[in-house]
Amino acid sequence: MKEYLIHEKLNNNDLSKLIGKYIDINFFEKIINKDSYYLTKTGKTIFCLKKNVVPQNLMDTAYNSFVNYAKYPRANRGAAAGIIEQDKLPKYVGEITKKTDTRIYYKSMDGKDGNRAISNIARSAIAGYYDRKIGSAPPCRLTRFNTRHYNKFLKSIPYVECINNVYETYTPEYHKIQMDQAKESPLYLIGNSCFSTLTLNYNWRTACHYDNGDFCNGLSIISVLGDDKWQGCMIGFPKYKIAVNVRVGDVIIMDSHEMHCNTEFKDPPDNDGNANYNRLSVVLYLREHMNTCKGLPNGLNKIEKFFT
Repeated sequence: MKEYLIHEKLNNNDLSKLIGKYIDINFFEKIINKDSYYLTKTGKTIFCLKKNVVPQNLMDTAYNSFVNYAKYPRANRGAAAGIIEQDKLPKYVGEITKKTDTRIYYKSMDGKDGNRAISNIARSAIAGYYDRKIGSAPPCRLTRFNTRHYNKFLKSIPYVECINNVYETYTPEYHKIQMDQAKESPLYLIGNSCFSTLTLNYNWRTACHYDNGDFCNGLSIISVLGDDKWQGCMIGFPKYKIAVNVRVGDVIIMDSHEMHCNTEFKDPPDNDGNANYNRLSVVLYLREHMNTCKGLPNGLNKIEKFFT
């Protein structure tokens, strides 16, 4: 695969002004449509794009396993969901205790809990395992997807292992570092891979953000599933003014600690996520502190519908 040197176009001060904002395709100076490997002058990988590398049967199984769960609206994606729209807050939000550009912290209507956080609605979910305590959910646990749809999770494992093989083939040095870290908590890995967690995004365009909580010395991978009727929604790297056209069957191996976003859909979905296409992006990664998780995952006793 041909390697290219990538050049910075924006400094950190410029980037700080973009957090939570949407950037259209006209912002970017270059669009990548072919197999490419982009590195900085110090040899750091920014992204590696491999086209048409995932078998159709594995994509179909993974799509059918994940899509219905990903469609459900959630309000926990922070900056990726854009600048907070306070006039659209749900009725259950009580007194606001703290506000940032992309999150609001509030008390419940009964006034008992002042540490809840909410962001704009997104059709985005997680699967696999999670290392961090959130609300009443314990750390080192199965995600809700796993406890409710464990059989679907099991069916998706060959797809995850395929992506793992792509990662190992094209960026082996990063893969080895990540696998060494992952093996410290083998009960929290998805199949024979170096991934603990998946983020599932349905017909959703992200604003400028950084991924927090991913393994800092590794890379994340995005694979796109669904049909190929949609246009736009490229993965943008504002710092370098490069957008990458990742289509169904493609894989991008990337540094998710670099600011990234999606460009606009040519025909955007409505407020309920409906469109004449189905785009499901799957982000595969290792959680930074998963190596602190020892013993059986929390939530095994909550597996409700093993074969649903």
